[in-house]
Amino acid sequence: MSDTSDSPLEATLIEGHPGYAVDQMGNVWSCWRGNSHKAVGWHKLKPQSGVAKLHHVYLGGGEKVRRVYIATLMLETFIGPRPPGHVVVFKNRDKSDHRLENLAWATRSEARHTHRNSPKLTIGNVEDIIRRLVAGETHSSIARRFGVTRHAVTMIAAGATWKHVPRPENMPRRRFVAESGPALTPYLERLVRFRIKRGDDRKTIASDFGVSMLEVGRIERKQPSGAAS
Repeated sequence: MSDTSDSPLEATLIEGHPGYAVDQMGNVWSCWRGNSHKAVGWHKLKPQSGVAKLHHVYLGGGEKVRRVYIATLMLETFIGPRPPGHVVVFKNRDKSDHRLENLAWATRSEARHTHRNSPKLTIGNVEDIIRRLVAGETHSSIARRFGVTRHAVTMIAAGATWKHVPRPENMPRRRFVAESGPALTPYLERLVRFRIKRGDDRKTIASDFGVSMLEVGRIERKQPSGAAS
């Protein structure tokens, strides 16, 4: 479809940017080739990651090309202009989820309240988290997707929480971040020694396990329990 007066199925034309449209799933469409005014048919624009990992696209069709954040574009198109003092809220905290049902305008106070009262994980969520861990997705990425802390994902990976949910044998044992305060468990200390023996950088190990480099050195010097004297 190359007619700029029409939009893709179930998409809405973007005001002020002829030849661009957005749908309620968060897809932004263009009928132009690059930033030119040559119509080539409707196609999805690839989002780019910017400040605070918010996704944006570039819209032309006017006097100049403009960068717009997809979440803001969604709300302005389908809900209305940003009310004074309001910010965009991602209800599930996943900043890559631009579905209209996941977005809202909120005051900063309301945004903090929304995040504090995010739904708790279900067994289905945990099973999905385990599948993502096995597939190699990072703890931080999973945490953002499910609206929980990275520590919560780490504890699931370590089997410290949700112990009744089965883990596959190929469960990755990496990036276990210790909670600030208590020392690492013997199991995590063994992982630290394994990483040291493998030749990993001490600073990286300390960051991954949430401890100081001094603690990594202490674990390195410490004789494992049960080892021969």
